[in-house]
Amino acid sequence: MTATNVLVAASYDEPDVEPDERFQRSADSFIRAALPTGLRFRPRHEIKEVPGVKFSGVIEQSNKIWIVSYVTGSDLPYFLRSVAVTKMNFEHVWKLGRIASHIGRTIPILNTDAGGYKADKLKWQIDMLKASSKNDLVKWEDRAEIAGLLG
Repeated sequence: MTATNVLVAASYDEPDVEPDERFQRSADSFIRAALPTGLRFRPRHEIKEVPGVKFSGVIEQSNKIWIVSYVTGSDLPYFLRSVAVTKMNFEHVWKLGRIASHIGRTIPILNTDAGGYKADKLKWQIDMLKASSKNDLVKWEDRAEIAGLLG
């Protein structure tokens, strides 16, 4: 089974939820349209090997999974929290021997349109996030790259 999980690591108490929900819908639609034939997208999905973590979505194909995480936030502290949660979840998933061999990629998608996205203040955090995802990271402004990571 191939699953692509899209983690929505947006804050739980965040006061400005609507823009994040719009981003989720836009990202979900883009991923569905970018999927190569034979892949299936399941938004906001929990995989049994990682109980308690609901990823934003799952892309599945035969025996491979891709985990995609939306990283967003209405201000810098919420965006940082989203980065931290995504990094932690990706590190955890890669350490799970029973599924690590089935992971195609873990892909954080940074919402570069979010109010909290401040590239100049997030440099080392984004570098750490990229490292935790095995060097995959897509900025929303570069979303066309997503399709190339799903092969």
